[in-house]
Amino acid sequence: LRQQTLTGEEVVVVGYGQQQKSDVTGSIASVSAKDVSEVPVANVSQALQGRTAGVQVQQTSTRPGQTAQIRIRGTRSLTASNNPLIVVDDVPFEGSLNDLNTNNIQSIEVLKDASATAIYGSRGANGVILVTTKQGRSGKPQITYNAYQGINTVARRYQVFDAQEFINMRNLSGYQPYTNRELESMRTGNYTDWQDQMYDNGTISNQQLNVSGGTATTRYSFGGGYYDETAVTPGQEFQRYSLHMNISQDIGDRIKVGLKSNNSYNITEGESASFMYPILTTTPLDPAYDSTGAIVQIPGYPNENQYSPLLLNKKNTWTEQRKRIATYNSIFGELNILE
Repeated sequence: LRQQTLTGEEVVVVGYGQQQKSDVTGSIASVSAKDVSEVPVANVSQALQGRTAGVQVQQTSTRPGQTAQIRIRGTRSLTASNNPLIVVDDVPFEGSLNDLNTNNIQSIEVLKDASATAIYGSRGANGVILVTTKQGRSGKPQITYNAYQGINTVARRYQVFDAQEFINMRNLSGYQPYTNRELESMRTGNYTDWQDQMYDNGTISNQQLNVSGGTATTRYSFGGGYYDETAVTPGQEFQRYSLHMNISQDIGDRIKVGLKSNNSYNITEGESASFMYPILTTTPLDPAYDSTGAIVQIPGYPNENQYSPLLLNKKNTWTEQRKRIATYNSIFGELNILE
């Protein structure tokens, strides 16, 4: 007898039926739940970064809770939107990616070429990101808890003039005479490094709890989470409370009904606050505090109307907060007409 290995052809399920893998002309990339959970991230866009070929994910802001810019195979339009279509549990998603808890995601598929328009029409012209949330399975209840704590630090400081270099520049330029406070600081050597005064360690906290299970006819998955992130500069924070629910019920042999629900409550603080300009341009010759220990509110140079950046660290001085409540729900029914 002579051994012979026989293999079946691999089948890929697409949006418009099933095809053999060798016949699929569209480009599809997949990211599993394991891949998403390997790196602590705040939202789906960050989970895709560096994991899918042809998908450019750029973080355009370091503010906590900011979503990244996603481009699938480059920019297609100069004036229209270049954002891909987001589909969550088979329903087009109109919300923010911050509304989704990454711990509740089962898989992410990215449709990267024009074949996506066969399913979603012109909305899929910039590509499609398919997000599938976790679903229950028949069996004993399973409880999972995932948590981590982290610290953010400044990777690299801006290179600016120290006090003596700043004095040399002022002497050469002759732009503006020294103020009395600056002259006193030059006499005593009491200079201010505003980056030292402002930078602090940011924190990340993530707590996730999920319960799933079911019987032969009923399957369920419930998940809740809390995410909190603060920046290395004061007054910027992002908090998210999330709740996920997925229930399906078989009625007889041919009918299946279910409910899918994704809910979130986001709190963003200091979203539009601008810190770096006053930190980098305020004179190092002015002291941060006066003789009584109070903050010098308006250092004299270069702008007499520019307040001390230390005032941004006082919550009783200013506040900016945006709250967002989002709920996305779908009820579905399936009827198996033929075997």
